[in-house]
Amino acid sequence: VAMSLHRVACPSSLGSRAAARWLCRGSAASASAHRVCQTPVSRSHHKTPNVNVGGVVRSRRGVRVGCLATREEIDTESLIASYLDEQQLKQVKLFALALLEKNKHMNLTGASTVEEVLTRHVADSLALIPAIEAALGVVVTKKNTGVSQSKHTTESDSQDKDTKHNNSDKQDKDTDNNNRDKQDDDTEHTENNPGHKTKLDPETEKVITVLDVGSGAGFPGIALAIARPFWRVTLLDSLQKRVDFLSQASALCGASNIDTLWSRAEDAGKVGSAHREQYDVVTARAVAELRTLSELCVPLVKVGGVFCAAKNSRGSIALEVEAASSAIEVLGGAPFQIVEVQSTGPDGEKRTAVVSRKVGNTPVKYPRRAGTPNKKPL
Repeated sequence: VAMSLHRVACPSSLGSRAAARWLCRGSAASASAHRVCQTPVSRSHHKTPNVNVGGVVRSRRGVRVGCLATREEIDTESLIASYLDEQQLKQVKLFALALLEKNKHMNLTGASTVEEVLTRHVADSLALIPAIEAALGVVVTKKNTGVSQSKHTTESDSQDKDTKHNNSDKQDKDTDNNNRDKQDDDTEHTENNPGHKTKLDPETEKVITVLDVGSGAGFPGIALAIARPFWRVTLLDSLQKRVDFLSQASALCGASNIDTLWSRAEDAGKVGSAHREQYDVVTARAVAELRTLSELCVPLVKVGGVFCAAKNSRGSIALEVEAASSAIEVLGGAPFQIVEVQSTGPDGEKRTAVVSRKVGNTPVKYPRRAGTPNKKPL
């Protein structure tokens, strides 16, 4: 290049005319490229056919050119009102205020107002309830009143139960009430909240135990506990600061059926732990992909219990669910079922609850030591 410029600058040099022509061609090419970059490209002349993939129109070159999918509209206010009465809504808002105040010092949520907490977290959490209760085999008739009837209950069983209740009421109502009070006092609780009492399910006379793995800001566990006072909900997190906050905030909002647990899920689920295979329901939201999540959660579910993972739309998780199918079988769970819930994801489609009922004991070698499920998923 230096030689060519020298020849242009010195006409007497050999080959100066050729050098000048070369330099002019280079300048013209640069100017043409600059004009092309500044000119908007019209795609109207492309003849490449478009393909509709899952409601999204894409060209064969992979360029997104349009979207036919319509956004699912969910009335979050009606959804929340269907699960929470006025008192429970006050409890949720008290927790939301405590969460936003703590969020100034800790990174807990991207929400900045109480309404955002309700729409982004509370509504999503409450939307899981039908999927969980259906997997447990129960039918709910009214909000906050518990289970009306088990799917596996026969007519003769229900008649016998009614007869027993009538006889006991006639014999001694006071004695029955005293016994119920004693049962409430003797209900076993975890270490963090030893004085709390949990309402018994009005039909099954049983406390449904729930574990929220990787609870973080408290969802879905807090919302589930407030909406279902006869559930005993434990919030598990590996960071002690978050656990301390959740314990204080749940006490502040008056949710007496909440316990907290500072632990890794791998440690809580290992052989010899007091939490292994002890919970009716284990949930997780925005924690990990399904292969990893299965190994963290399923060892904590009792046989006959339910593992429920909150996930995005059916189409977006299809490959994830398929990849985790062998893992859930190894861990003792039934094949996954994908249930759409009344909540909208970032793609505008309904979110899902990925549910598996535990049908066998988890092998003693699972979960593997802390960190391994994330590094080497099953």
